[in-house]
Formats: sequence, structure tokens, C-alpha cells
Amino acid sequence: MSEVKGNVTLTADVVNQIAGHSARGVEGLHRLGKANFFNKLKGGDALGDGILAEVGNEEVAFDIDVVIEYGFPLEEVSQRLRDNVSEQVKTMLGRTVVECNINVVGVHFPEPPAEAKPEPTKRVK
Repeated sequence: MSEVKGNVTLTADVVNQIAGHSARGVEGLHRLGKANFFNKLKGGDALGDGILAEVGNEEVAFDIDVVIEYGFPLEEVSQRLRDNVSEQVKTMLGRTVVECNINVVGVHFPEPPAEAKPEPTKRVK
């Protein structure tokens, strides 16, 4: 092991990105953050969007805004999200997640199937 000493500092942005990445793939989670026009303009789904982390030397607390898929139980989706974020933050950063507040800011409804449009009737022969 090296004799070189130094400190490692974590910014909230880095913690937000790790939390955002760990949220991907959580069944029933449509997206992080608010679905609005400005998110789409800046490219949409950035990893840290919708996540606010408070980072200490040993602990982290989160407030996470989410849009849930219609039909999925909110409590189950929220718990899977908390578990994934907590596990990855502990594994990658050595910090314990002491609080993870989930703010549901929207519900994503599936698009209805496109109906076949009838042929327009001709007015003339």
C-alpha cells in the first residue's frame, strides 16, 4: 500500500449521479425528476435529475422526485428505489443512507393503442 496521504471529497453531484444510476431499472419507476418542457430541452434524463443529496463524512440523505408508472404499487416501487440507492451508495462511496424521501411528482399512463382510422368517404365519384 502507498505511503501517500490525502483526502477524498465527494460533491453532491457525484452522489446524485450514483443514486440516479442505481435508480435505473427499478420496476415501476418511469423517470426521475419532474417531466417538464425544460428537462426535454436539455436532453431529458440526466442521471442526477430529480435528486437532492445532503452529503456528510459518513452519511447521506436524499430527496428524490419520481414519476411512477401507472399500475405499480407506490410503496413497493419506493422501497425498491430506497434499497437500490442505499446499497450502491454504501458499496461505492462507503456512506450510509440515513434517509431517502420519495416525492411522487407524477404518474405515467401508457399510450392508448392507435386506432385504425376509417377511410374517408369520398364526396364525389
